[in-house]
Amino acid sequence: MNPRVCPKCGYARKPADTAPTWQCPSCGIAYNKFQAEAATQAAGQSAAVPDLRQTRLATGQRDQPGSTAFLFYGVALSIVFLVVIYTPFPPLGSLKWALAIFVVSSFLFWLSAIQRKRAIEDVPTSTVAAAAQGYVELRGTAEAAPGYSLRGRLTGAPCVWCQFSLKERNNQGEYEETEGGLLGVPFLLRDKTGECLVNASQAEVVCNRCQQWNEDGRGFEEWSIRVGDPVYAVGFFMTGGTDADSHLHLKVAYQLASEQRNPAAFATRYDTNRDGKVDVREVAVARETKRRQEERRLVHQGGVNVLGLSPDGRPFLVVSAGQERISTHYVLLAAVHLGIFFISLGMLALLLV
Repeated sequence: MNPRVCPKCGYARKPADTAPTWQCPSCGIAYNKFQAEAATQAAGQSAAVPDLRQTRLATGQRDQPGSTAFLFYGVALSIVFLVVIYTPFPPLGSLKWALAIFVVSSFLFWLSAIQRKRAIEDVPTSTVAAAAQGYVELRGTAEAAPGYSLRGRLTGAPCVWCQFSLKERNNQGEYEETEGGLLGVPFLLRDKTGECLVNASQAEVVCNRCQQWNEDGRGFEEWSIRVGDPVYAVGFFMTGGTDADSHLHLKVAYQLASEQRNPAAFATRYDTNRDGKVDVREVAVARETKRRQEERRLVHQGGVNVLGLSPDGRPFLVVSAGQERISTHYVLLAAVHLGIFFISLGMLALLLV
């Protein structure tokens, strides 16, 4: 009998292992569950879930000039409101400090919006094969990376990033959020020349496609970048590194596990001593062979390409909205922050006179 190979970590099960037969002794995942998810990705079943998303005003994670900025403004205004309510005649110095904070923060958020607008408009678009090492913009299609899987928390659609919110109606008939969060996994951005590994969980993600519906007194909302969606990303492009090694390891493990689903073919290919089974040593040889094949392919491609955080602090963006739409998004945000800056500066000047 062939030793079972973990589709996630590549561990070949040994006779002495005490873990249950359904579980990997090394990483602890359930074989069948992981393989079912991987099979779903491989079969491209993203079309099985109907795409009912609509284009909305963009939102995202770590969107500094957007959601982060307005969250800051909301908290700051709430504090000022409470001070005014509980102190009918607040000290003039407190108001001056509050306005000074708004002046500084709105200016910084304006700079952040301008920086992202320029990153989108000024950085030239490259193909994966022709991209230089450094800060680049890539366009392509989002694909699931081997070893990583994610489904929308509410829709169940295969995706690489999603933000969800579940709301329930309270006694006043209003919706209150009872559950929400952000989910993201590394994915492959593929164009006609090659592929690049992108970690959505590390990036500022901007998305403008949302599915929203009500059912049984509850409201559901899910923003997502699904497998197969067109995306473009701006970040630091490099070949090799820790993320590349991890990606290569997972891809080899995934390929071996996929082949092992047909035990007869697996034994025919890797049973070198012809004893009717593939032992641990032969699995190790098979893994190394697969690794060399993948490395040769990657050498032909130029290596494992990774897009990530820029060492000089420039934005790392993953965007599913169109370039013109998202550029307009940042222009509007810059205008709002600039307006808040001048209003706050004018009020502060009046208090200082």
